[in-house]
Amino acid sequence: MENESFQSNSKIREIHFGLIEELITHHIGNDRNKNSFTEWKLAFEEKIVDTPVQSECSVLANFNYLKKKGLLKVGKYETLREIFYKNEGALSAINLASKKIGDILESLNMDRNLLNGRPMTGKILIEVENGDIDVVKNLVLVLHEMLIDSHEIFQSLSPTETGLKILCGEESTENYSDFTQRIKNAHEKLGSILLKYGEKNQSENYSKNILKAFFRLLSSMEKDFGAKDIDINWDNSIMFTVNFASTKLYGKAVDENRESLKEKVKDHFDKIFEIMGQCKGEEKQAHHRIHRIIIY
Repeated sequence: MENESFQSNSKIREIHFGLIEELITHHIGNDRNKNSFTEWKLAFEEKIVDTPVQSECSVLANFNYLKKKGLLKVGKYETLREIFYKNEGALSAINLASKKIGDILESLNMDRNLLNGRPMTGKILIEVENGDIDVVKNLVLVLHEMLIDSHEIFQSLSPTETGLKILCGEESTENYSDFTQRIKNAHEKLGSILLKYGEKNQSENYSKNILKAFFRLLSSMEKDFGAKDIDINWDNSIMFTVNFASTKLYGKAVDENRESLKEKVKDHFDKIFEIMGQCKGEEKQAHHRIHRIIIY
């Protein structure tokens, strides 16, 4: 289900439908003899569905098909980016609309929580480009399995600090056998994901380094930004769900703190992607890259 803010905010809907109109009118058209129309149909068949029915349908019907299949939602334009991958003008329009919607969502969520006088439970979305996105998705799902409901295991203690100490050999694994097993499982699964890129010993080392970088990010989110009950999952992008128990993101220096959090997230995931790239023997420019981070 789409976010309530998407449905109720007229400005967001205006941006979304304005984007669709711009793409159809200026970047596709309805003239079957134009290159832009042909490129759309070819890309649609290549990336989405290769059926005579959709090939013969109107462009608007193609967009309705994407919406029906859940591939096009307000503020969710990954599929459109895939289709328009050769059209810089269309990609620029998509990214601009996405940024505007993200900015509005951040503002809406901040105002709502300030008004109600309660801490923010929000999301941090990390859009990734370049490289094998399925590898990133599998990585995130492994981290999610390790982290989910971990705060219930520890109650008042921090699973983040404990996990980092376990990885660094600074904490007795006997004291936290359940969480230690989770970390071990994550280590092995990440190693299996990376194994196809390198030797077994290498993949195990890279897997451990990825987990360390991830726990260091969580530790920073807790200490520097008052984050609690952190979870990570995949929703066409990397998605953190966080309870900001303090008002650090909503105080006097709100913009500075939010940008600081984004920078912190970017730095740590850049490190994770660098480790993955090293395992694959890639040049730096071939690594996965963060396209954009939004908080709402």
